[in-house]
Amino acid sequence: MDATDAGHVVAFYANALERACVEIPEPDGSARARGTAPRTLEVRVEPDHGGPPSTVMLLVDDGDLVGYKVADDADSPSAWSADRIRLTVPEGALRDVRNGAATGTATVMSGRVGVDTATVWPELAELRRATLGRRFQRYVAALGGTGHDSAPPTTPHTAQGTDLVAVLAAPNGADGVLSPMATGRTRAASLLSADLGATLVLTGGFGAQFNTTGLPHWRHCLRWLTAQGLLPDRPLVALETRHTYDDALFLRELADTRAIGDITLVTSEYHAERVRYILDLVLPEARVHPVAHPALATAEEARLRAHEAHALGKTVAATVLFGPDRLITPLECAAIDAGERWRPKANG
Repeated sequence: MDATDAGHVVAFYANALERACVEIPEPDGSARARGTAPRTLEVRVEPDHGGPPSTVMLLVDDGDLVGYKVADDADSPSAWSADRIRLTVPEGALRDVRNGAATGTATVMSGRVGVDTATVWPELAELRRATLGRRFQRYVAALGGTGHDSAPPTTPHTAQGTDLVAVLAAPNGADGVLSPMATGRTRAASLLSADLGATLVLTGGFGAQFNTTGLPHWRHCLRWLTAQGLLPDRPLVALETRHTYDDALFLRELADTRAIGDITLVTSEYHAERVRYILDLVLPEARVHPVAHPALATAEEARLRAHEAHALGKTVAATVLFGPDRLITPLECAAIDAGERWRPKANG
């Protein structure tokens, strides 16, 4: 796409929507009559150099995309205005994602995509099933991909090979000591990999939200496993990832390049729903193994669940606007004492 103004961007969305569903001037109420609670997703594109925004409306029910409309005046009263969620995206943000300068999810998480109020994010999370529907997936495929692995998965991986059990990163302290969530996940993953005879995969590099030390998070997990006597007797895999989407995309890269069997991701119960959604988009055959944290204070668990509701909503918004994330930098593999490490190429 070579968007030169907001109108061209909306035409880009409309062309993708045309391949998935029909344009409808007004919702006819049939979806509401079926009890499927239709919602309007308004994609409002702000041009780079001022001027009026351009708008396209998507109508969704609880299971799929119903129809769309290119709006001449987004604020005019109509049935499209009912139950509306507005997403405001700068023209430059879409261009950055399309050019591989940023992922869609990072663009939304960074605040470049606007919503009417922050309370909208959990409402968007409730629409995740719709974005997995058949027509919605045709629209997403028509948006196209960017980055190193631009082609979305078409069929699940069916190769017979090494099973993987991956533990998803949770916070560690400034001294590298793992949080209770991290120890709970890591212990469960180690025991599960031993039970299944699977290869253990440690994830997590660096990030303000979970690790600000000088060593990648997976190193702290490796040290903890060694101290606990839980280190597997077979080589393990370390993935130097930054966030949940990275975890899924790195694992897909392994499945694309190796003979991999079953893949299981171990994470906390409060995180499992977002993990499942991301996997449904990019690695649908993988499983989620949720871990409870009985010692977690009620208030802290409530805070974490609220955070996840917002994060899931932002992930859904990124799917609506940009399609599923793709790796924008190729990965490189290197040997380490415990097995092998995967991370983005330095000059990728």
